[in-house]
Amino acid sequence: PNIVTPGGTSMKGDYDRHGFIYIAPAGELHAGSRISMAMQSEDIISMFITGKGPGKEPGSNQTIIEEWQRCHLTM
Repeated sequence: PNIVTPGGTSMKGDYDRHGFIYIAPAGELHAGSRISMAMQSEDIISMFITGKGPGKEPGSNQTIIEEWQRCHLTM
């Protein structure tokens, strides 16, 4: 399947029922890092950024973890 990255790149990644994995492309935040998203519930996705990128020591393989929560619109 395809994904459009935060930097606007359309690319392929690996998908399973509850997750998606891709390598951040050159020129984007975290370029070269492995981006892994895992669905925790209907409303929560955990994102793991492993490898290179801003704020990491050279040669580091640290993982940054972000939690995304669905926005609920009320009208």
